[in-house]
Amino acid sequence: MEITVDQMYNIENKGHDMGFLKKFMMENAGAAAVRRLLEKINNIESKQILIFVGSGNNGGDGLVMARHLAGYGAKVDVMLLGNREKIKTEESNWNWSILEKMPSVKLHTGDT
Repeated sequence: MEITVDQMYNIENKGHDMGFLKKFMMENAGAAAVRRLLEKINNIESKQILIFVGSGNNGGDGLVMARHLAGYGAKVDVMLLGNREKIKTEESNWNWSILEKMPSVKLHTGDT
């Protein structure tokens, strides 16, 4: 089943209207993506993983993924396409702040 960007945006907004916090929806999306990766990649703890993220909510999902992958022992680099000040959402900023405190994750920024 495919969901378009607009459909996903509507689903997220309806969820938020029902009382689901965006922070938790982002957490669930990132964690689910990592679980899917773990089904496909063996020995994740021996892998070096580079995650490119933008400054919006999808980027926030990538930040959650970075945290979870590091939790499984992977060596993770995150490349933010832009600078820290351009991160658009509170949820993404919160996740970036957590990653700044994790020595197993290297954060990089750059203007596009």
